[in-house]
Amino acid sequence: MESFWKIAFLVLVICASSALSAQRMSGKIDRSTAIAGEAFQLSYTIKDAPRGNFIAPNFQDLQVISGPNKFSEQTIENGRRSSVETYTYGLIASKPGAVILEPARYQTSKKVFDSNKIKIPVKKSELTGKPMDEGPLADIFFRIEIDTNRVCIGQQLNADYVVYSLYQISNFNDLEIPSLTGFWMQDNSPKRINPKTVIKGGKQYFRYEVKKFALFPQRPGELIIDGIKAEMTYRKSSGQKRGFFRNYRNMKKKTSCKDEVISVYPTPEKDKPENFSGGVGSFKVAARVDPNIGRVGEAMEYRVSIVGSGNIMLLSPPDFDFPKSAEIFEPEESENIYEQDGVIMGSKTFSYSIIPKEEGELVIPPVQFDYYDPKSGSYRKSRSNVLKVKIREGDPERMKEMAKNKSTRDIAALSTKFEEPSSVTGYGWPVKVGLLVLWAAPFFMIPAFIKRKRSEEEENADVEGRKQRAAIGVAKKKLATAKGYMESENRGDFYDEIVKAVYGFLNDRVGVKGSEASIENIARKLGDRGIDSGKIARVEKLIEYCEMALYAPVTKTVGLKATYDEALELIVEIEENLN
Repeated sequence: MESFWKIAFLVLVICASSALSAQRMSGKIDRSTAIAGEAFQLSYTIKDAPRGNFIAPNFQDLQVISGPNKFSEQTIENGRRSSVETYTYGLIASKPGAVILEPARYQTSKKVFDSNKIKIPVKKSELTGKPMDEGPLADIFFRIEIDTNRVCIGQQLNADYVVYSLYQISNFNDLEIPSLTGFWMQDNSPKRINPKTVIKGGKQYFRYEVKKFALFPQRPGELIIDGIKAEMTYRKSSGQKRGFFRNYRNMKKKTSCKDEVISVYPTPEKDKPENFSGGVGSFKVAARVDPNIGRVGEAMEYRVSIVGSGNIMLLSPPDFDFPKSAEIFEPEESENIYEQDGVIMGSKTFSYSIIPKEEGELVIPPVQFDYYDPKSGSYRKSRSNVLKVKIREGDPERMKEMAKNKSTRDIAALSTKFEEPSSVTGYGWPVKVGLLVLWAAPFFMIPAFIKRKRSEEEENADVEGRKQRAAIGVAKKKLATAKGYMESENRGDFYDEIVKAVYGFLNDRVGVKGSEASIENIARKLGDRGIDSGKIARVEKLIEYCEMALYAPVTKTVGLKATYDEALELIVEIEENLN
């Protein structure tokens, strides 16, 4: 029996040792999917291993273009020394598919450590154009690479102006800007032109993206993506050596790329919605009112936001029916557009000022936005929620003024039904005196009007003052509500309350009117009040993130608590700086 337990213990130790050795050495690539013909990086990391020899796996269909490059690091923490060794390779897969690498090994005098197996998915390059692997290629050549050559009006395509070179290029001079007639374009060109390594025609080239555009065609037919010219400076070996060093010399070369032609077709007429306004992509629409409780005669803000990917910068306000119990004014537009992995995304917001005219419940019907989805080849729609806002009695003086204006309009409407006398001479002196009084009345009313105007301005100034003094308290109440949503994991209401808290606080604190509320205006006002650019950038980032999280799926969310803490910290810091 005793021998049995000894054997079991020995097996357990061996298994634990094996598991430990597997954990000490691991391998990974620098991306989830490799692209055929493009370089990627493979790294093996060994932790706290004694001196030994690294044995690479058989790379099979992969071409090794660099490595192994060894990097060692040692750290001491709480008196404990630890070490990490990393072996890195630059590799290129020649064809699509999947490559499975057997474990690499690290052999010491006492043990052998094995890494994990690595599966590398390899996909085909999506770039179109003339195949570069056919026929001999020049040492340096320039071309336009597009991700498709057939799109509908408004559909995005990407055009990359790319230089391939056998030599490292140190500088690009006199790069032209293409005209790109017939397209709306967004320039996504890199600020620094850094090369990637690729294999073309059996040779290793440096690939330089010198210009990069997101294009949205605006008319049907054949459109031309213009070729451009470029001058570059590169280093080329002279073929001679001085001791152990090879001599290089700087060379200059002018080159150009040819035009590319794409076919643009209109969106289908079949099943086209009546309210289709040209949106092409994938979108969601949402609406909200601020504040959520209003008063008769006092302005509120009604915001309609369209969020998603596609030609969002070209969208116009969607059509909708607004209740007659409130007056609505022309919207102000604001947008937040950015590029992510080659796709144009963002939000466009239309901010309306509305003034309720009646007490009770203001019910705002949903806004519907129709768009064309080129991926599915069909028209789709997105609808916002029904909004219900409680409207209370307004300021008595303002109510009287509204009633007076309404009576005046009614009397004016009635007076048009009476026939105008052809002459007043037959009515005698009472009529003449009456007309004289009516003519002179506006002049006597001017001082009273000026006095009333000043009174209203003082009242409004006091309202603004009260808003500023109460801003921090209102914001904290909204944050407390958001915290409740956070604890119940109600993501939609949480982000909505955070946006209301931050927008409401900043609007009241820096005096931005509801119709003027936008990230740009708030940022400008904060800058004028002496808030540093770092805090302003944090405010912009927080609002943009919450709006995207509220209206569209957000990848890589940082968590509700982090968003809540950031909002609370920003509000408190800005309040302290403004005092």
